[in-house]
Amino acid sequence: MTAEVTDPIVVAFTAGLCAMLGGAFGVLLARRTEYEKWLRQERNNAFARFLPRMKECRLQALDIIFSKEGDELTRGISLSELKLNFEVEENVVRLYLNDDDRASFTKIMKDLRDAYDPMIKQKRRLDMTENVNKDVQCLFERALHSNK
Repeated sequence: MTAEVTDPIVVAFTAGLCAMLGGAFGVLLARRTEYEKWLRQERNNAFARFLPRMKECRLQALDIIFSKEGDELTRGISLSELKLNFEVEENVVRLYLNDDDRASFTKIMKDLRDAYDPMIKQKRRLDMTENVNKDVQCLFERALHSNK
């Protein structure tokens, strides 16, 4: 008689325990999924803000380089200030990249800054800028479509 009473209790206890463990696992899985969704959205937003800002900075750099106002030193200072302000935006994007892509992104951004050195010829600048645009686009696509 004791065995009959114990069996339903063990079954009920086991079922309750499994239900609790399943619920806890579901909560953890949902939390992780929501976090990954949030991270993808934030990464997407950061990249979407960065691309037009990169174009804007390139145009501003060209305006400074070809400006007839001020002397060479003044234009050099203006270019340096523009580059420093843009680095803030680069650092935000860098936060959303994995370790390997951060190193690539740093090199790409150095190439972009080098392209706007006043001593660079316009044809070379255009080629360098085109390569940077392609590299940034590929890097962002890889980051947005990766499972990391």
